[in-house]
Amino acid sequence: MIELENLWVRYPNQNSYTLRDINLEIRRRGLYLVVGKTGCGKTTLARTIVGIIPHIFYADVVGRVNVLGKDPLTNGPEALVGKVAYVAQNPELFVTSISVEEELFLPLINMGLEPEDMVKRVKSVVEALRLEDLFDSSTLTLSSGQLQLVALATAIATGAEILILDEPLSRLDPDNYIRFIKMLETISDKRTVLVFEHHLDYIVGLTDEIIVMDGGSIVARGDLDDVAEFLIDINIPDFLEYAIILRRMGCLDHIPRTLDEFIAMIKNAAEHKECMV
Repeated sequence: MIELENLWVRYPNQNSYTLRDINLEIRRRGLYLVVGKTGCGKTTLARTIVGIIPHIFYADVVGRVNVLGKDPLTNGPEALVGKVAYVAQNPELFVTSISVEEELFLPLINMGLEPEDMVKRVKSVVEALRLEDLFDSSTLTLSSGQLQLVALATAIATGAEILILDEPLSRLDPDNYIRFIKMLETISDKRTVLVFEHHLDYIVGLTDEIIVMDGGSIVARGDLDDVAEFLIDINIPDFLEYAIILRRMGCLDHIPRTLDEFIAMIKNAAEHKECMV
């Protein structure tokens, strides 16, 4: 489904590569979280997967990218229309319509869908993300968080098999953050969702697999229990940081995914005197 082989990316006038020998294969549906500290190469990787690099943002690229049998490095983002949808961390650069309604319908029109199908898709996603109040608004009046929700709605409405979301949580207020997370959990059952993010408060416990980047390379991959030690210097929830430390001390046998699970594990360990500090 997604295959990256020996991928190196370097921006103009830079001596060092932003991405260094990336090898990655994803063949299943689900929610994948790509994490790492700021500057590790997450955005560059997301843009390269969909062909924005090198066709919109120029860079020297070496290696192979195969997405659903297409080569976006050679053919650009157009080769993935209707199959892959991309939501940028700065959606204002990619929104092209004056109104929210037009923004939602435009990609569906470009895909040549029947009017009835377009209306059904837009209505469904507007209801799911509770965007009724924004539907008749001008995109020029929206906040960055509202634009992020509209961009996600547009991506979902296309029915794309793969969603690439670059730091989608960074601009959302708490209510929209939770709404966004719940939507991702729902749609990842039917498609492949890659979220490139370093704000991990809620999403880290919902992911099927976590891919950790550092210095332009992939340094770990697996479920939360497998990669927890690599997350300690990233913006993770406090309970997760404590859980990692307690597992090192032998107090926990695995890493909890939620705060409630963490509290239950601590109570159980205390009752059975499994960890004496």
